[in-house]
Amino acid sequence: MLTLRLSYRSSMSKSNLRGQGFKKGMWKHKRTLSYNVCMQTGDIAVMRKPHACGSTEWEIVRVGADVGLKCLKCGHKVMLERAYFNKRVKEIITKEQ
Repeated sequence: MLTLRLSYRSSMSKSNLRGQGFKKGMWKHKRTLSYNVCMQTGDIAVMRKPHACGSTEWEIVRVGADVGLKCLKCGHKVMLERAYFNKRVKEIITKEQ
C-alpha cells in the first residue's frame, strides 16, 4: 500500500509556494512505502524493541486507526497509531481458534 508522508522540503522557494496558495509551514506530499499487518484482538505482537520491563510480547486489545496493546509481563496498556505500530512490529502470533 502506498501512502503519503508530509514533508515541507521542496526545490521550490518558500516565496513561490506562498504565491501558489501555500502558507508558511504548510506541507508538500512525499511518497513513502508502508504495509498493513493482518491482526485481530487477542493476537500476540512481538515488537522489535523491548518494553521497560524487558518483555517484547504484547497482546492486541483494540484494532482500528489506533492499535491498543497490553504488555504480557507487567500489564501496561498503550495505544499506538497503526503506521507507528506497523513499523515497529516484528511478528504477529495468532491466537488458536
